Amino acid sequence: MPKGLFILEWDMLEGAVVSHAYPLDLMVDLDDIQSLEVSHQFNQDSNWLVLEDKDFKAVSYFDKPTQKALVVVLKDHETSGDFVDQARKLGEFLLPMLDTMEGENEDVVIQQLHDAFELLQAKLSTSEMVMINFGQRIQELKGEKLDLLERLEAVVDLVPDLASKILILLAIHEDGLLLEDLTRMKRFKSLDLTTLESTLEFLVKQGHVTFLPGIKRFKLDPSLQQSL
Repeated sequence: MPKGLFILEWDMLEGAVVSHAYPLDLMVDLDDIQSLEVSHQFNQDSNWLVLEDKDFKAVSYFDKPTQKALVVVLKDHETSGDFVDQARKLGEFLLPMLDTMEGENEDVVIQQLHDAFELLQAKLSTSEMVMINFGQRIQELKGEKLDLLERLEAVVDLVPDLASKILILLAIHEDGLLLEDLTRMKRFKSLDLTTLESTLEFLVKQGHVTFLPGIKRFKLDPSLQQSL
């Protein structure tokens, strides 16, 4: 099982520096950091490299867009080649994510490193590891999307005019809405049906909304949807 992993970041003034490590007590010598920095500079045709010195053995994956490297520190008896593919796949997934988490609470970053280390410890196959990583990310994105939709729904109630309310709702619901969908919404319960229908008719005539008679659905006009 690997000793641990750490993230190298390239600083304009200081060169390569360790930004995060897991386990938290993982010790990394400055000489080893400098060796990794030099090795990556002379190995620019490949994103990954293996470094084996007297007391240090590691597999490193460098991500050019983020200027970060994920380094997996191995024990003496471990074979570097067994961890190259895992380090590469973890680096491809983890480093861009960490780059978007700049300024996040330190505990959140450490948790990501902990999860990555657990995957290495479990000796999962590459395909299993990728499926777990992307499965987790999909769940996160679903949560983020739901949160965003809730916020947009709240904006609808702050807009004073009916036409703008409808346009926002149709922008949120990309598949469109039935007239019945609108009338069932709590915000429109007290609204006269004639007023709602005339507003929809006005938006259709203006070219902002498209009515699909086959499925009786109102949708935001495609050209307007693309501009959002």
